[in-house]
Amino acid sequence: MSATGFAALALAFSLPAFAGGDFDRPEVTRTVRAPRTPEPTFKIDSGIDGDVFPAFANYASLQSPDQRKWGVVSVRVSNSTDTEQRYRIAVRVPGWSDEEVQIVNVPAGAARNFRFAPTFLPRLYQNREITAATAQVKITDVAGDPIYSTTVPVRMRAVEDMFWGKGFKYAQFIASWVTPHDARVEQVLSRAKELMPGRRLPGYEEWKDAAGQERETRLQARAIYTALQKQRLSYVKSSLTFGAKESSMPSSSPHG
Repeated sequence: MSATGFAALALAFSLPAFAGGDFDRPEVTRTVRAPRTPEPTFKIDSGIDGDVFPAFANYASLQSPDQRKWGVVSVRVSNSTDTEQRYRIAVRVPGWSDEEVQIVNVPAGAARNFRFAPTFLPRLYQNREITAATAQVKITDVAGDPIYSTTVPVRMRAVEDMFWGKGFKYAQFIASWVTPHDARVEQVLSRAKELMPGRRLPGYEEWKDAAGQERETRLQARAIYTALQKQRLSYVKSSLTFGAKESSMPSSSPHG
């Protein structure tokens, strides 16, 4: 046998060893990935640029969720699955509010916004400074299994703060600062009525003609002013500003 033939024969006998005999070879493992199932996504917004104003928070908390134009926390749910999804969403501001819970449905392929305005504790309506807080959002399925949870920072604004909005859009909320039943207001009115003919402050009366109503209004204004003078009440310009914020607002609202 020639040298060439011998070499070919030797190679032929050695091949099985390389194919899986006494020698190891690296194994190539292929991972077959299952196609990913589309998952819902959640987007959380808080207050008005992160600010929570007592007057607006209280107003929203008195409305049903479907009536609200703004909320303390807004949760946007995008359902990219091919079936309707049902969730339990709970929102609270620990130390500041109760928990509000909504059971919501989101159709397949749809996105929905849900606004939350939990009932706040008296602490919010006694707050005089901007205070940092945290809103807590927990989302589960109807069986109670956790799906998503997060926290978002919020700034609790002072009870005096008000935001007018563009073109004084939210001017009607200024009535939140009218306090006719405050004991000090009633005390002034009680003294003022003693300075009026008939010892009464009738306010506006429809049966009077324009001239008579004007005359009566002036008398009442003078009586109230005199009562305040007798209490030696002085005027101090407040540093409080109503409407310094000029940016357009989301669907929520006030600022100081």
